[in-house]
Amino acid sequence: MDDVRDAVSDAVGWAVDDAVDRAAGRAVGDAVGDAVGRAVGMAVGRAVDDAVSGAVDDAVSEAVHDAVDVAVYEAVRWAVFETVGDVLRG
Repeated sequence: MDDVRDAVSDAVGWAVDDAVDRAAGRAVGDAVGDAVGRAVGMAVGRAVDDAVSGAVDDAVSEAVHDAVDVAVYEAVRWAVFETVGDVLRG
């Protein structure tokens, strides 16, 4: 009878140990997965945001710079044209 009791006790002990190990493994795996997912998501989000923001800033800066260059060129050209016209007209 003691052998049966020991066998049952061992079987129950192993089953409980396995169940606890699986539950702990799942809990740790879920926690690590969530933490890694959040960290990767935040890092990717920041990288994309920085890249898009930098590209937009560069594009706007170039457009404004080009517009100012054209405006200054046109103003100087017209000023020279009018001055030369005034000189030629006497």
